[in-house]
Amino acid sequence: MSFFTKFLIIAVVAWLAWTFLKKQNIVGGSNSGAGPRVTPNQKTESAIEDMVKCPKCGAYVPAKGGHDCPGA
Repeated sequence: MSFFTKFLIIAVVAWLAWTFLKKQNIVGGSNSGAGPRVTPNQKTESAIEDMVKCPKCGAYVPAKGGHDCPGA
């Protein structure tokens, strides 16, 4: 096999692999070109909340919201 033939086979295999991975949304971003839309009222999974230490049980709990302390 000549150098050109080997190069052409490798290029075709690489293109097929890239196309498959792109369709599976593993590389190259999403197919639509836009990410998921999140409104200000929606919580995302990666949201970070302030935590405070409970004075009764010592557990760290979200600053906003209730805490059902087992030590109370």
